[in-house]
Amino acid sequence: MLVCLLQNLDGFRLFCWICLTLVTICFPLSAIATPQKQTDLAQQNSTSNKEKIEFQVILVGLIAGDRNEIPSVLVRGKVDEPDAVKFQNWKVPYDSILKVLNIETQSLGNGKVRLNSPGFVTRLNLNQLSEDPKLGPVLSIHEIEEKFGVEARFDINQYAIVLSAPWIGQQRRGPRGFEREQEPQLEGLPKIDPAAFNVTVAEQITTFTPASGFRNSNVEGELTAIGTFLGGSYQIAIDQPNLQQTESWQLDNFQYFRPSSNGDWDFIAGEQTPFWIEQGQGEYWGLTYLRREGSDAPSLEFSDVTSEGRLETDTFRRDITGEAEPGTLVQLTRGRQEEVLDEVLVGEDGVYRFEDVPFGGRGFQQEYQVLLFPEGQLTLDPEVRTVSFRPLPEQLPSGSVNWLISAGARRKSNKFFWQIF
Repeated sequence: MLVCLLQNLDGFRLFCWICLTLVTICFPLSAIATPQKQTDLAQQNSTSNKEKIEFQVILVGLIAGDRNEIPSVLVRGKVDEPDAVKFQNWKVPYDSILKVLNIETQSLGNGKVRLNSPGFVTRLNLNQLSEDPKLGPVLSIHEIEEKFGVEARFDINQYAIVLSAPWIGQQRRGPRGFEREQEPQLEGLPKIDPAAFNVTVAEQITTFTPASGFRNSNVEGELTAIGTFLGGSYQIAIDQPNLQQTESWQLDNFQYFRPSSNGDWDFIAGEQTPFWIEQGQGEYWGLTYLRREGSDAPSLEFSDVTSEGRLETDTFRRDITGEAEPGTLVQLTRGRQEEVLDEVLVGEDGVYRFEDVPFGGRGFQQEYQVLLFPEGQLTLDPEVRTVSFRPLPEQLPSGSVNWLISAGARRKSNKFFWQIF
């Protein structure tokens, strides 16, 4: 029994010795591997820190094209002559870039701005700009090239950052709107109030018809006059069958027309051509008041004014909408070579809209071109879309109402001056 106990004790000691030997062998291996990993990590961190701190605040020039130049600006970088160290990572102040590239800014709220230049139109979130403790908001050379579509290089001879692009030095072609014609500039000119009544044009036409005897000869004529009266215009024509006998004269035509300054209403007095009276039933003389709600007054191209013509409109306003990739600059023009009427930068919803675009045959186009510049790059060839609208005769814009009130009588030919009603 004692011998068995000793044998078991020797087996236990052998087991313990084997375990202790394995632990002793493995422990130094792990102890040696861990410090090596820590040493490699420390070397990587040291190298990374060295890369971060190698840039310094230095004074260089900033040049864009042949004219725009900032003689000296503080940037964060490093020059190891004759080379610029890690030039793509240099940091340049945001305001200096806007100034040298002649970029206009428009605040959109929430830290976002719209940048307008001759070469591109884009949006920028100022909250996403890097902040340098000494330079403020900055952009890296890589970001400048990517966002603004320019090429950058460092010129050691000028000791300056040189930016180049085809559009640098050009003028920005912005929208001009839909005005029919540019309003005259009256500022500084003396103001003259017109007279309540005046005659602008007066004309006397005389026709002599000879006969066998002088006394039998006939002299006839026509007297016409055009002028203004109380803010309106008038025209009058007097028929003179016998110029020497005033009792034979007859009022041939008279009309007074007074439109409102904003085009909402018209007033017509005298001879008119209403649409509810057929021809051959005599002339209509009366008073007419016409009102427009939701439509523009037609252009005046002829001297004769009719109630039917004033009920119509030559301007139709429509919304132009479409879809495009976010960041696309969409311009509305009357032709690819003409001025831009309006423009919009497509947002995240991918939809563009031009509101109240006038269509018409008198002064306005019946067809427009929509130019789409991908990513707002004006130097690229745009996609062209054509939009047209041709209204039907006597058609009114949707939702508009035109109405009139008229009172008068028919006039028939007679020997009296006023003839007969």
